[in-house]
Amino acid sequence: MLRSFALTAAAWITLAACGGTEEAATPPPPAPAAAKPAADDTVLAAWSDTRGSEIFWADAGTLEPANDLSYPVPFFFGAAEYSPDGALLAVGGSETGIVDVIDLKRMRSTGSIELPAGTSVDRLHWPEDDRILASLWGERSQVATLQPSARKPVLTRELDGMILKTVPAGNGMVLLLAPADGIGQAQLALFDGDEVRYVELPGIRAGWDESGEQEDYRARQLLPALAVDPSGSRAVVIAPGNRAVDVDLDSLTATSHELAQPASLLERFRNWLEPGAWAKMIDGPELNAVWLPSGLIALSGVTYTTEGDSVQATPAGLALVDPGSWSVRHVSEAPAWVNLATGETLGRAAPKRPAYLVFTD
Repeated sequence: MLRSFALTAAAWITLAACGGTEEAATPPPPAPAAAKPAADDTVLAAWSDTRGSEIFWADAGTLEPANDLSYPVPFFFGAAEYSPDGALLAVGGSETGIVDVIDLKRMRSTGSIELPAGTSVDRLHWPEDDRILASLWGERSQVATLQPSARKPVLTRELDGMILKTVPAGNGMVLLLAPADGIGQAQLALFDGDEVRYVELPGIRAGWDESGEQEDYRARQLLPALAVDPSGSRAVVIAPGNRAVDVDLDSLTATSHELAQPASLLERFRNWLEPGAWAKMIDGPELNAVWLPSGLIALSGVTYTTEGDSVQATPAGLALVDPGSWSVRHVSEAPAWVNLATGETLGRAAPKRPAYLVFTD
């Protein structure tokens, strides 16, 4: 039985699947998958709408509520992480700097942690019982170490750039950063809960660029993918086009590679790097990736164009990248976003209720 933590809003699933129209900008990635159900035939799930969010145990086959217990989260959330023993769940506000810690057996809060004013939660990582790491969006991107027993942050650090992607790595977090303003040199940051270390990514550009106001407003984005191997010792950043950078997380040394690719997923993104591609109000590619237990990297992505008040999202499909030979194998045309749960690669689809296209390597 497939067991995963499904934390998605119906609107996000529609946008990130087979193309379509949404009035929102780039959605946050799904919360990290984990296998911590109450029973073999249940998963922990969540819904979000205009009133807020609700967490509940659901039947793994139908995703209908499995019992009457649920927890109404008093804010919209885009990040979630289990405690090491699986008894608690931390959820972070996608529009507010709050982390709520939930007792999953009783479906009630054990207390909230307030983060610096003006921040919202990008990602959470709970490597130790009384230590949660958080990456935070805001006017300045930050990372923080939280102590759930004291219900407070014990350390915060400002980052040298804007957070694009965050992936847990061992007891720390790896963050893909772009310049705070505009598109430029990308770098990787490693946060161990105490200090932040940086490494530049040769040949990788990333970020957002904006110009004009109101009717003349134009924006473009360039968002590479970040994947971290299961051991937490190596990270790979893949950019639109055919460039990848391999980073040793112990020494923070970076090595650039050219991908040997078919004219498929990555070739589509190459066109978005040309100056003429920025003719619409909001345009540009976003890649995403996960490192599979087999050693391959599952790569997907989506391109956005704006017509009037709506955003058109076009998926790039799914490819598998071999970080040994840097070869690419195209797998499917369907997914726009991949996630990993219990060793399987999940591509989000777009029915009325959450569902998954499952691809194995």
